[in-house]
Amino acid sequence: MLIDATTTDLERAGTLGEVIREGRRINKPYLVNALNYLNFSNKFIIVNFRHPETGRTVSHRARPSQCCNDTFECQWTHPEKPAHLTAGYEFREILVPIGQELILIRPRVEILGEKHIRCDIPESCIEISTRKVERVPCRSIQVRLNQEGTILVGRLLDFSAIAFRIAIDPESASFLQAFNPENLADALLFDRVNILYSGKCRVIRQASGPDANFLILEPVDTTRGLFDGKEFRNTRLKLDPAPAIVFRHPFTGRQHFLKTTDVSGGGFCVEEVADQASLLPGMRIPELELHFANQLKATCKVQVIYRNPKGQDGSDDTVKCGLAVIDMTPDEHAKLLSMLYLAQNDKSYFCGAVDLDTLWRFFFETGFIYPDKYRLFQKNKESIKQTYKKLYIETSEIARHFVYQDKGSIHGHVAMLRFYNNACLIHHHAASKTSHKRAGLVVLNQIGRFINDSHRLRSLHMQFVFCYYRPENRFPARVFGGSARSINDRQGCSTDTFAYYHFRNSIGTRTELAAPWQLVKTDKDDLLQLEQQYRYRSGGLMLKALNLEPEAEHLGSLVAAYTHNGFMRGRYLVSLKRGQTLKAIFMLNIADVGLNLSDLTNSITAIILDGKDLTKEILHDVLATQMEVYAQDEIPVLLYPQSFAADAGLTTQKDYVLWILNMRYTDPYFKYMHRILGRFLS
Repeated sequence: MLIDATTTDLERAGTLGEVIREGRRINKPYLVNALNYLNFSNKFIIVNFRHPETGRTVSHRARPSQCCNDTFECQWTHPEKPAHLTAGYEFREILVPIGQELILIRPRVEILGEKHIRCDIPESCIEISTRKVERVPCRSIQVRLNQEGTILVGRLLDFSAIAFRIAIDPESASFLQAFNPENLADALLFDRVNILYSGKCRVIRQASGPDANFLILEPVDTTRGLFDGKEFRNTRLKLDPAPAIVFRHPFTGRQHFLKTTDVSGGGFCVEEVADQASLLPGMRIPELELHFANQLKATCKVQVIYRNPKGQDGSDDTVKCGLAVIDMTPDEHAKLLSMLYLAQNDKSYFCGAVDLDTLWRFFFETGFIYPDKYRLFQKNKESIKQTYKKLYIETSEIARHFVYQDKGSIHGHVAMLRFYNNACLIHHHAASKTSHKRAGLVVLNQIGRFINDSHRLRSLHMQFVFCYYRPENRFPARVFGGSARSINDRQGCSTDTFAYYHFRNSIGTRTELAAPWQLVKTDKDDLLQLEQQYRYRSGGLMLKALNLEPEAEHLGSLVAAYTHNGFMRGRYLVSLKRGQTLKAIFMLNIADVGLNLSDLTNSITAIILDGKDLTKEILHDVLATQMEVYAQDEIPVLLYPQSFAADAGLTTQKDYVLWILNMRYTDPYFKYMHRILGRFLS
């Protein structure tokens, strides 16, 4: 391929003589080894020719053959007859690229033919440096440039972290005249599957050759924000030994191995040698492995978010780069976090195997399972044991647990369960009161850290977290209720109170409602009425988190995830109407008995929109019609609003507060938590 001297920075006419004077001498054995390396790697050399009258320089690429004697031979890479052999050009020199360096040789030419060139090997030559960072050839990367509506399409030829070269497709060449090299352009780099980079670039060189037009672009951003900034960032740890990242570069295909300087659940920092830098802010790496001592590996998708020209020690020969995790599978993320949490506190275990007998003993001894609660699930205890074996022993992408454990004894526990499309339930918070008094705070802090590390990962579907607590329990009322009051924005954090009781069908047969009452499948219009009523009554997050909005997606993917992990999950919505008037909507949640030990995951939620004429007898007739869905004699009922129970003369057992946090409000939540619990966790 013929290359005009102005189209490549492998040699620069007019300045080469100055560079030569500054180069160091290279001996013959080194040159022979360099040529053999290029042959082994299927790489090329540059053969320069100069016109004796015009002084114009052109270059030709050639691939060196095996070299072991006093001569070497190179085959032209372009299939056509080299233009300079018939156009009056004279041989000038050969440039041998090795990394970011070039070896310049001026050998005696023995044969200069249409297919190859053969030269002798000089006893010495000169090494010169032409660029700060090596640019590496690229494959199959498409480029789209947009400058104020002018679109150029091309392909990526070679790349470095500070500049890259593209060839413009012939179909786009006519638009080059409207392309102003003085202005910035938006560059999009992609392959057949992924968008690999988008960002603003400036044109630092533009040239044309007989076969293509070229642009060399320089990215202008050294920092690329992936997410909105937040005050309470992920905890970064310096580990010893430091884990390494291993990945194939998305542009060049080269494999890279870099040690990390610090790691968190949301990203990590690495350092590169400055003249071999390969990480460009804004670049996405579709698959990267984090290696812990070559034993534990966690795979993720990342994006480079910043590039600092000076390393940790302030030197100019290293570059510090930050990478943010875009996504990981839940299992891979659990592997990473379990390592990090244990490194920070050797008694804090995340999603590790738990001795189930020790766990059950802990639940009973701490009073988390009290007599009334045990009565409700005692007859299903064997199936519940199997459920917890799957939750705590086998891998499950829908559930997470946090255990504070010392010398084989559990002192603190809390768990999380993905229960709606984009909402996770925090439950089973318990702690020993006789030993390790801070264990309950530690696991609560641990699940908060997990939320902070994880909610931005799409695979975890964590737009909201929620829990139920009894308002008379001082600790959760202070932590969760207090955070809602502190945030003081019901679209950021909200609480809604439910009456709770167990309904037992004493009739034992399906009850039919008498006209004008009717039960129908809930439709979009019903949910629109619910939305209007709830917005007026509460203005909180319940409908968003519990997938009750008119446009909410069905739970199909969630049900599939439960099924894949060996669990049961279902949901039905039915509407109670008197004539055409919507009175209530019933949400029937179906899950394995004991998945939540208060059985809030296997229950009926009754949301009353219009309590007029709705008696407790009619309500119970509705509940009786739904009992066959559960195949149980007794089912928990959550009744909203709580005031309806008293209005209808219902006898309930307790109240539950539904607390929901929007993940866009993590900073004010953690600010509150730090204020009330920080001194206990320091």
